[in-house]
Amino acid sequence: MLHSELLEIDLKYHVLILAAIVLLHCSSAFVVADTAPFEVIKVTPVAIDDEFKNHTSPEYEKAFAERTSQIIRTATRQEDGSFRKVYDNTYFENEKRSYPDAMFHILAGDSAAGLKVLQAPDEAAKSSNAHTLGIDLYPAFTLKGQVRKYFYFGSKLEPAYRERMKQAITIWTKTDPRTTPSPLYQKFNPKIEGWGPDRFGNRQVDSRNTDNLRAMRDIAIYLFAEEAGNRQTMEAAKKDIIFYVQALYSVGMGEWDSDTYLCHSFAPYLSLYDFAKDPQMKRVAKAALDYFSTAAALKYHAGVFSGPEKRDYGNGYRLAAGSGFGKFFSIYFGQFAQSDRVKEPDLIHAITSAYRPPAAVLALAERKFDRPVEVLGTKPVYENWKDGARDRPGYFETLFFAHTYDLGSIVSPTGDGDTGPFRMTAASTQFGAEVINASSRNKLNEKFSGDQIGQYRNLILWLRPTDKAGQFTFFLPKSAAIETKDGVQFIKTEKTWLAIRPINLGSASPTKMDEKATAEFNKKYPDSQLVSCSNGDGAYAGFAMEVGELPQSFEEFSAAIVSKSKLDLADLSRGKVRLTGADGRYVEMIHNAAGDLPVLDRNGIVRRWDAQESLKLWQTVGDTPLVSLGWKEGTLKVSADGHTFESACDSTGEAKFTDR
Repeated sequence: MLHSELLEIDLKYHVLILAAIVLLHCSSAFVVADTAPFEVIKVTPVAIDDEFKNHTSPEYEKAFAERTSQIIRTATRQEDGSFRKVYDNTYFENEKRSYPDAMFHILAGDSAAGLKVLQAPDEAAKSSNAHTLGIDLYPAFTLKGQVRKYFYFGSKLEPAYRERMKQAITIWTKTDPRTTPSPLYQKFNPKIEGWGPDRFGNRQVDSRNTDNLRAMRDIAIYLFAEEAGNRQTMEAAKKDIIFYVQALYSVGMGEWDSDTYLCHSFAPYLSLYDFAKDPQMKRVAKAALDYFSTAAALKYHAGVFSGPEKRDYGNGYRLAAGSGFGKFFSIYFGQFAQSDRVKEPDLIHAITSAYRPPAAVLALAERKFDRPVEVLGTKPVYENWKDGARDRPGYFETLFFAHTYDLGSIVSPTGDGDTGPFRMTAASTQFGAEVINASSRNKLNEKFSGDQIGQYRNLILWLRPTDKAGQFTFFLPKSAAIETKDGVQFIKTEKTWLAIRPINLGSASPTKMDEKATAEFNKKYPDSQLVSCSNGDGAYAGFAMEVGELPQSFEEFSAAIVSKSKLDLADLSRGKVRLTGADGRYVEMIHNAAGDLPVLDRNGIVRRWDAQESLKLWQTVGDTPLVSLGWKEGTLKVSADGHTFESACDSTGEAKFTDR
């Protein structure tokens, strides 16, 4: 199924052009029009029947179109208004940048330049891609772009090129490319490094199995096999996609809430939603997108990533939508703090898709619900498709939403690389939100073995066996005021206050870094700072933290902490600590030296890690029915700002929705 012709215009003249749309092969079209500088560029997405839509208001669609226009301009224009050169690298998976860039240019009116890149000969056209007529169908990131190129922008392609693509996908999906050897390389070659077909010659497609790469690969195989009429391959891919989406609703996402990769999983499911002919697969795609949207909304604080995550590469500590997560989901959730929106390649899929998150999920992202409120949850182990991986969760999460801040943490039995176990965001007029983070080392994006965190609402206990070589490091806004009263370290941000009590830690001082590391940090995080505390001589080290906010003033908060809050370290030698907050509520933790989960008493209620109630993927504490999804139950519910949404997907691929 190919989409209609695009009217070419040159935006720099700002001329109002009325276009007649010529429909070719399908019922949807896309148009670009611009009437004056900074007015809206109209992009008409793929036509989707109402039964598959989450309905939004005209006001929301107007704001969405305005954000879209700004993204397209930022992606394609130089400061003087002229078009930038289209990125044109076709080596291996570089199309993850070149194809979206070309598509942005087509939407902006620079059609000839964009189409030239979309139809450029691939770097490996005469070698590893010769069997697919020079069309690169191997790297997962390239496949993501190939799908939207063929189905959405296909009507703009030269007829001969479009036909060659049709022949290529027919050849490629005649048998399952995941199990069909490359005609050039034939076998797996362990002596070669990397992920290319020269190493994985025993298959014709990228074999990596992260959540986002599986989505790109399996969805491309499904859609191209469906288009080519290769039913056996289509059914194999369909089965695997349904298995994955059902797992989302059963045990969760292995690559959970990644500020780097969540949008990479989201984008291919937009293509499945837009282009699948089978209504069942459209519903399955919508179920996945609704789940991803909910996960994103819980971690979205005015364009800044908030809370713990798996596959944390440090990008989420950037402010004002500085990460891929912030750039991508700001098109749906808004509240972006700065006007100059930096492009994110995956946005081309959101801009040209008809999908919108449910109204209740949008309200969740905008924090339009009664606060403060706490949400408890679980996350699966990373490779959750393997045998035994779905027996119990790998992580237990606590999220607390106050009026001016979000606060989140996880506990897990072991250490884990590229996992951010803790993160807080505090409201900021300039940035939307500012990031506050901590680590028991000088590396923020790792959950270190021995680290155990106990959270109850705005109270945090962090404890680990003392390591003389280690140090506790705090990532703070550069603008934060820091002062000490009665042994308590107070941190004052614009609207949010922190009281940190050290546990067997030395005094805080700027983190020592060499000249190169300092320059890199200042470039990546120009509005943040690092402060460190060395470990003392006791058996355990860590800190206790209490958070306050407006309308209570900082002076009132600090006075209440000094006079009313209490940290009990009488049993620290056996790893037991209790923090009683200024309001009388407490959290108590006993560190589990065996490396398992700690004993956690939250104001008289012990968190039973193995109880069925504790296994839920999301559950709201108290009477507020904000968000819920049971462990292996399959029904997601979100209620916010007067909107209620339910989404479900079972093992047969039966997906159902209720939106009111």
